[in-house]
Amino acid sequence: MGFNGGGMVEAGTYQWDSFVFDLTDAQRGGTLSYTDGSGAVFHWPVPAVNSGPELSKVKKGIAGDYS
Repeated sequence: MGFNGGGMVEAGTYQWDSFVFDLTDAQRGGTLSYTDGSGAVFHWPVPAVNSGPELSKVKKGIAGDYS
């Protein structure tokens, strides 16, 4: 679920994007691993609780409010 309009992100700037996962209790607090096409592996910690700077927007979107 993203909250940007797509398109280019200018150099020196950033654009928040959010990813939402349905996790079991056993998966909370674990590690998300991604392997790209060249075989490089990237790891991100998965919080044990719902969190993040865009959490309120994600919750609104799940409820159908995209304003």
